[in-house]
Amino acid sequence: KWPQDNHYSNRIHRDDAAPDHSAMSDYVDDQVAFVTRSSPEPIHWPHDPEQRIETYRFRPLWADLRRHFVESAEVAEYDRSRYRTMAGEARRRMEAYAGEEVVADALARLLDGLPVDQPASFDWPTAAPSRIAKSL
Repeated sequence: KWPQDNHYSNRIHRDDAAPDHSAMSDYVDDQVAFVTRSSPEPIHWPHDPEQRIETYRFRPLWADLRRHFVESAEVAEYDRSRYRTMAGEARRRMEAYAGEEVVADALARLLDGLPVDQPASFDWPTAAPSRIAKSL
């Protein structure tokens, strides 16, 4: 069920078991999910051909994960009020974190900060397209 932002942003809620280590901590806590403890485990980057141990992944504590899946199912089945409360809070947070207006404002600020009169490093040559094609 990860990442939660996919279904929160689509205005769908499912009770979730979420890891306690990730960037989702900006908007996920025990008010919107069942936060599962994890422990760091040394590992290599997936694209590293030498497989040097230079980072960590976070392995969920399986007992926690199982307990949260069971609790999540019980909430969805028997505690509709808590389910609706969690769903509403999740939607509110995702709207505040990555809603259309928030993203549009951030994009506008970024674009407004770009230089307008400087040529980009990927400008095409000024020669006529037919001459460019012939030189290839």
